[in-house]
Amino acid sequence: MNQLRDDMIDMDIPDELHQRVVAGVEQAMHDGKPAKSRKWGIKKKGVAVAAAVLFAFCLLVDSPFVSPAMANVAQKIPFLNAIYHKDISTRVAEALDAKHIPYDGISILFGKDKKIVVSIKDGTDPELRQEAADVLKRVVIKENDFDAFSIQTVDSTEDSKPIKEKPEEEKRTKVLSELGVSLKGFPDVIVGIRIKAFDVQIPDTEKRVGEIKQKIKEVVNRYHMDDDPIKITTYSMAKRRLDDQWYPLITTIGEGFLAKKEYHVKGFGYSIKENTMNFIITTTYDQVNEESKKTAAKIEQLINSFLKSEDAQKRIGGKKYKIIINSKDHQRIN
Repeated sequence: MNQLRDDMIDMDIPDELHQRVVAGVEQAMHDGKPAKSRKWGIKKKGVAVAAAVLFAFCLLVDSPFVSPAMANVAQKIPFLNAIYHKDISTRVAEALDAKHIPYDGISILFGKDKKIVVSIKDGTDPELRQEAADVLKRVVIKENDFDAFSIQTVDSTEDSKPIKEKPEEEKRTKVLSELGVSLKGFPDVIVGIRIKAFDVQIPDTEKRVGEIKQKIKEVVNRYHMDDDPIKITTYSMAKRRLDDQWYPLITTIGEGFLAKKEYHVKGFGYSIKENTMNFIITTTYDQVNEESKKTAAKIEQLINSFLKSEDAQKRIGGKKYKIIINSKDHQRIN
């Protein structure tokens, strides 16, 4: 999903809840704190990888839907179309499948070092791993020009070694699981668990706050965690719905610009403030000069063309947006 927020949604909730960060990179602008590297990915045959883009222990999972109509929007913009119609993880999977290379998982990492990491079955075979790397270099990097990535192949047997949780961590995992069951009738309530604390986010449309509190206390007491504070905050359901409307467009733009070196993009995020979507793009430029201004103008033009197309407007309904492009030390370029 974090990072790269100029102004977080104006409500009393943790930033991580509504800021669905498209890609994480270092030197982000989330309260002046550096962001952690993020990764996106897919799972194959039950082996899940690349879940770091979701903040830990969140009960709500978002799954953006890409319709054929929206894919038609991106056809007017070649590199965005390649992402929108078929994201990078899917493109990687198809390239491996075409060559019958067995794999268990794919991770797309956006950070200081952008990587495509593939977990290869029988990855102890160096020739098989090299074949996979060669295929991806050709299909993903050369043919699609997603040249910001390096390729890494790993042995899936190393990935699959079980990680034993510490007793306290195991206990908290069980508590979170039980809270999910207990709050099944409250689909918009989100519970997060930290060391010695619980975070609960409730939509401002929810009237059963007392009942929710009681259900949480029952589970917590059952595990003798009564001393751990339960912080309950609210979030705007209207802003959440607005976020959902924009999300497929946001992921396309973020992944597209981060995948290509020519745009010098190291970070991409967004915020919603006063019903305006703010795109916040951080570049690798260390100063504002003619070169950085030229690149920023090109980025802005591509985003505008994409978002002002007829089919994109059908999704966002003419809603307002703002594009902010900064140098790596957060000087405004555009």
